[in-house]
Formats: sequence, structure tokens, C-alpha cells
Amino acid sequence: MNEIKATVIEQLQHLQMFTNRVMGLGLCPAKKMPDPLKGQGRILKLLKMKPEMAQKELDYLADMRKPMLMETLEKLEQSGYITREDSVIRLTDAGAKAADEVNDNPVQISKVLDCMSEEELRTFSRYLARLITCFEEQFPGEDFEAPRMMMKKFSAPHTGK
Repeated sequence: MNEIKATVIEQLQHLQMFTNRVMGLGLCPAKKMPDPLKGQGRILKLLKMKPEMAQKELDYLADMRKPMLMETLEKLEQSGYITREDSVIRLTDAGAKAADEVNDNPVQISKVLDCMSEEELRTFSRYLARLITCFEEQFPGEDFEAPRMMMKKFSAPHTGK
């Protein structure tokens, strides 16, 4: 592998570490991200962004082992932070308040992108699209549309009930 490819791979790994840390989905190797509720905090933060979702969707977004997710949901329900009906998880008012108390990382990805001009962002977006296409080609036969639509739905502003 040539030197520039090795550098780009290292940069992508570094970027992934920061992105995971900012989104509350991972840990920076050098410093544990503060989250007093750990897995519960992650679930609460996801539900704060979208207060009602199917358990299957939450399972995908939380990226937790099924037994751990079920245990976490049980604890959240016992604490009165969520309700479960059929396969739908709903955040309660107490859960929304608890989600607000989970330590947030003050860095926001959209603010980080402010370091680039609109033209640079458009170019970067084209590069990312090419990389995504190349990654998808490494998994022939796999359907990427469903997860893509789920993430679009998840990242859309919640108009709420």
C-alpha cells in the first residue's frame, strides 16, 4: 500500500473515532466519554431525537447486542422513562428530562463542518458518495437502501406528538 493511502486510512479512522464520540456511540481511546447512564443514556438520547419508534428501528440505531438492549429497555421502563406497547417504544416526559441530563459532548458535527466553505463541502460530499459506492460494491447482493432510509428518517427533525 502506498504512503498516501495509508495516511488517508489513518485519517478516516481518526475521523470515525471523533464522529462516534460526538454522536455518543463510541469512546475515544484516550478518554472515556462521560455518560452516567451508559447504555440507558444512549437509548434515551436516541429517543429524545425521535420519541416514538419501532423496537426494530431502535435495535438498529442503538447497535447493541439484543440481550443488552432488552435489559436496558426493561430498566428504562421500570424507571418510568419509556413505555412499550406492541413493538413501539415511547419516551415519557420523565425520560425526556433524563435524556437532557445525560452529559452531552459540546461538539456538534454540523459545527465542525463550518471549517469548510460551501464549495469545499460540495466537493467533499462528492468524494464521500464515491467512497460509499466503493464500500457498497464490496458487499454484492446486500440491500443498503433500507438502512439508508432508516437513517434519513432518524435524522429528520421530529414533528412529534
